[in-house]
Amino acid sequence: MNPFFDKNDLSDNKYQPINSSAQFEKASSYISLHHSDGGITHCIHSTPENKKTNDILVLVPGFITITDTWDIFLSNIQNDIEFYYWETREKGSFKPNDSLSLETFSKDRLTLDLVELFSLLPENRNIILIGSSFGGTIIIDALSQQLISPYHTILIGANTDFKVPWFANILTKILPGKLLSLFKPLVKLFIKYIILDSKNDKIQSDKYSKAIDLANFTHIKYTVLNYHNHPQLHLLHKIKSDVTIIGAVHDKMHTIEESNETVNLIHNSKFVQFENNKDTHTMPLVNYFTNTFLT
Repeated sequence: MNPFFDKNDLSDNKYQPINSSAQFEKASSYISLHHSDGGITHCIHSTPENKKTNDILVLVPGFITITDTWDIFLSNIQNDIEFYYWETREKGSFKPNDSLSLETFSKDRLTLDLVELFSLLPENRNIILIGSSFGGTIIIDALSQQLISPYHTILIGANTDFKVPWFANILTKILPGKLLSLFKPLVKLFIKYIILDSKNDKIQSDKYSKAIDLANFTHIKYTVLNYHNHPQLHLLHKIKSDVTIIGAVHDKMHTIEESNETVNLIHNSKFVQFENNKDTHTMPLVNYFTNTFLT
């Protein structure tokens, strides 16, 4: 007996999220995914009554991303397509089977989580897969091994090398998660003034700040230790499925140069350019997705 399949049917349950301030959540339901190692991740699921397509959207958000980030996009397509917004293990919603360890957050484990989610989706329907930042990292691992076969994949601000500042790398190695959480103000300042173009994109800066406040730093610690040295450029040529790479000119965290390099190494890929990080989560993305998949 496979405990994963025994416990999962993608039926809705009474799980409640950590922070449910996004509007799209009010018309959605929550699903717990019981994985083969006993860990539990969560999805937000929405099925419109009069959808425009029989396709299913699976959205894998970025590192510790909160639902607010994707509210405009998902709220605007919610009446048109069924979707699953899946929260990966580094999120605060993850429930481990036992005590936390490096193995709980290993690269192979997070990749397998995605494979297990895909195994529960209907085989007779096209799956459109969106991965943003760290979500794209997990997707690249799965696609390069041909472990999943989506109809089409969109990688937004895909990082092919999980970059961690040297001082953060040292701190995650020597400090437990509870002590790491004391550095939240420092992390927010570093992201605001060093990583982000916060002057021109205050909304992105505010969302990252809120995400850090809500984050589980023990989950972050083990995920960073697993992924901090995980280059993926050598994997890109192994991807066989159709991929769209979306990059933003003024996104300092996910550079346009890295997006261009990614599209050049994936055979069946194309590049779509937006102005800034905000555009990759809001109305410009809504318009692109609608024109491409919903008309």
